[in-house]
Amino acid sequence: MIAIKLVILHRVLASWRIFSFRYQCNPFSVTTSTLQQEASRKLGYPVGKTMQVAQRLYEAGLITYMRTDSLNLSVDARNAAEEEITNYYGKEYSKQRVFKTKSKGAQEAHEAIRPTNMKMHTVDTEYDQNRLYDLIWKRTLASQMSDAQLERTNVKIENSNNDKIFTANGEMIKFDGFLKVYLESTDDDNGEKQGLIPAMNVGDSLSLMEMRARERFTKHAPRYTEASLVKKMEELGIGRPSTYASILQVLEKRSYVIKDSKRFIPEHRGRIVSVFLENFFSRYVEYNFTAGLETQLDDVSGGRMEWRHLLRDFWKDFSLAVSEAKDLPVPDVMEKLDSQLETLFFTPDEKGEINRSCSKCESGKLELKLGKFGPFLGCKNY
Repeated sequence: MIAIKLVILHRVLASWRIFSFRYQCNPFSVTTSTLQQEASRKLGYPVGKTMQVAQRLYEAGLITYMRTDSLNLSVDARNAAEEEITNYYGKEYSKQRVFKTKSKGAQEAHEAIRPTNMKMHTVDTEYDQNRLYDLIWKRTLASQMSDAQLERTNVKIENSNNDKIFTANGEMIKFDGFLKVYLESTDDDNGEKQGLIPAMNVGDSLSLMEMRARERFTKHAPRYTEASLVKKMEELGIGRPSTYASILQVLEKRSYVIKDSKRFIPEHRGRIVSVFLENFFSRYVEYNFTAGLETQLDDVSGGRMEWRHLLRDFWKDFSLAVSEAKDLPVPDVMEKLDSQLETLFFTPDEKGEINRSCSKCESGKLELKLGKFGPFLGCKNY
């Protein structure tokens, strides 16, 4: 076994809030969006299942209303959380917090999702409800706890076989704070404490347990998961807490996407529909149009806009766009789609050129066509 020794240890004390962007200083209170995201990452629940289970918890009187984007907790709830934290973990772990919702157009008629009784740490119901309640209880409690303090640490290690120096970078926990109860997940770390290293001192002897050689390559941005797509829709102002689940269900139900390792992979049908809408209904698939319409609907519900006026203005332009699309010659539409989806259907050669010659007649060109059962690739001479 190779003997390795810690020779240099440089430490800088800083609070979690100041230097780390991988986790928030404290998790926010539970909203519909964060509940869906965390249940997807930690429990593997689809968004639709999360809402069904939360509905049962709500109907049983175990949690507050589960469709909200408010971060506010009532004074009674904050006091109850403080009492539980102090009793079970100590006064130094408690710190009452009031979070403000920054999302434009947020509907805050209800407070954040929380247990109705903070003294009830667990519930004795069916398995899925128990797990979701546990997540809600822990996150609610963590939102009212002290910051975690970590040391950003650079470790240099020498070994007895050669003069090579190994380096490890990470954080050592000095005070666990809210991490005592809850660690927020991301789509990349799956809830694991990556980047955390054990406490060490200069001169410590270390035993080599395992050595791995890794080759890394630049990767494209990952596909959306249910959690990351919900987060993105919330950022763009698309949808509401009550509609996230139905939006995702439609994507799969209509075969626009399939799921692979929890990530959405676009299907040909989804790509074709997307390109069609972007070319012939571009205004209605723009992010700002969807978010703007949500704002107008809020104005209607708040009595600031007359609903007939909103519908009249929308239908006037939309019906015109539909009429224009109906009158488009099918060959023109297919040609437009074909040109933009070429690289999806055909693989370029080493020179970047695409061969679309028909293998049967050799004189025709393969192109996108519309048949009885939908689009397909066929020879132009067909």
